[in-house]
Amino acid sequence: ADEAGGFAALRACRARRIAIASDLGEDTGERLLRACPLTLRELLLPGVRVGATGAHRVADCLTKQGAAGLEHVDLARNGLGPEGAQHLAVALAVTTSLTICDLRSNGIGDEGAEHIAKALCINTSITALMLGINRISNAGVDRIAEALAQNTTLTDLHLGGNVLSDVGARRLGEALEGKCSLRTLLLGANKIGDSGASSLANALHVNTALTKLDLGYNELGPEGVKHVTLMLGANTTVTQLALEGNKKVDAASKDLIRAAWRHGSPGLTI
Repeated sequence: ADEAGGFAALRACRARRIAIASDLGEDTGERLLRACPLTLRELLLPGVRVGATGAHRVADCLTKQGAAGLEHVDLARNGLGPEGAQHLAVALAVTTSLTICDLRSNGIGDEGAEHIAKALCINTSITALMLGINRISNAGVDRIAEALAQNTTLTDLHLGGNVLSDVGARRLGEALEGKCSLRTLLLGANKIGDSGASSLANALHVNTALTKLDLGYNELGPEGVKHVTLMLGANTTVTQLALEGNKKVDAASKDLIRAAWRHGSPGLTI
């Protein structure tokens, strides 16, 4: 009864922000989402475990609210899976209010990434998208890269902790060479080697939008670092670069990067 009364009070209030970080479970999470007021602007539920059903409720909120709706959604660690990603993608294709969407650690895989990518081809409001630790491989990144060629509003893309390799990095490099609006690209803790680093570095010879690149904890070696070093001689916009944790990178390669870096030590980690 107390719980029901609490949800009724939530529905009646004009809250703009809900933030919960405890595991409520799918049933309680769904009742919470059903009670969300239309005035809500921030829905922060990391680790609440609302599942695919909860993702469907969030999608309903996004589609019902219209232009004056949710602006920030955090559903990290909620067990959404590909089905949950599909529900959200339907809403992302039509929402004009959402700017930040955090879907880290949800096991959406390549199937879920494809659903999100299709929405990005249409969406004109999202500026930051977090898809880290989702078992996304080159196939999923390929779809995301296709979307980046059409999307002109996304500026921050987080893909760290997935399983993309040189093939995926090459596709992202191709996207960066086009009319890509990204300013932050986080690719740490993947399987990117020298070839992938070379593709990204070559793209940044011409790209003038990206300011932050994370390639830490990948599989780069001296050859990959050489290409990044050459890029730094031509690129003046990348002011934050992470290369730490690449075990194949030797001391000489690190010295080359440090010598080429022009933006002060806080922006470079190697």
